[in-house]
Amino acid sequence: MSLTSDQQGALDLHNAARTAVGVGPLVWSSSLQADAQKWADYLASSGVGLQHDPNAGEGENLFWLSPPGAGMLSAATQDWLGEKTQYLANHGGGFTEATGHYTQCVWYSTTNVGIAQNGSFVVARYSPQGNVVGQVAYPQGISSFLLLCEQGY
Repeated sequence: MSLTSDQQGALDLHNAARTAVGVGPLVWSSSLQADAQKWADYLASSGVGLQHDPNAGEGENLFWLSPPGAGMLSAATQDWLGEKTQYLANHGGGFTEATGHYTQCVWYSTTNVGIAQNGSFVVARYSPQGNVVGQVAYPQGISSFLLLCEQGY
């Protein structure tokens, strides 16, 4: 399967962030992309705004930008990954509302991603789903090491 430059860019951003914390790369899933496209189409046509799919059964990140432009998948991914500093400031750990986009991007057991867009809406779907309450995004030893690096040690 050949990815568009924006799809490849978003996948590369995810995988660079995952490499930085010592977890394996994501693989693009056309099935997850199709699921994401269905939800992006719904969001664009329904007028409900940014709303998670209550029936997804997959991890999900949402993004909205107006006016839409080129590179929306990569822009969305950069936005989600921008939560890393807040995640590290809280000494790493598990899922929180404030850093849930970032933690889903780097969740250690997630292996597949598909991202789609309709207009201003971008939807990413992940499998297996991350952000499990009571679990950490990636092994604690790694996050502690990264915190020390961020602090210049």
